[in-house]
Amino acid sequence: MKAQGKAVDFLCIVLGIIILVSFFLLVFPKILDLVVRELVGSSAEVLAKQSSGVITLLGAATHNAQLSYEYSKEINYTVNIKNRVIGVIPHYTTEFAEKAPYNAAVGIELGTKKIEDTHGIIVKKQGFNFEVEKYV
Repeated sequence: MKAQGKAVDFLCIVLGIIILVSFFLLVFPKILDLVVRELVGSSAEVLAKQSSGVITLLGAATHNAQLSYEYSKEINYTVNIKNRVIGVIPHYTTEFAEKAPYNAAVGIELGTKKIEDTHGIIVKKQGFNFEVEKYV
């Protein structure tokens, strides 16, 4: 009877090790990748640089144009625009996420505007004038 108990204990330990190893090799990297992608993809630095690049390309359009850029549906942002600089400030609900603002240079003159509690921006070009609005 004792030998049978040791065999069951051994099999349970081996099965537990297999489950833990498969979790750390298969499931954990996918969860970590998802969390990192969400935090990095919604960071102020990434969004400010992408916004400035896309807005600068919009400035090269020869006719009237409009650009809609949604940042994230889950996170609110404050966008500060001052002449040729766009600043993005995320408002995360999690404690550990970095809430630091980031400023990026834009290749065109946008004026001065502050957009609060937005999930993105809409930029319109009409002739030589540019207008930035809240994404809805």
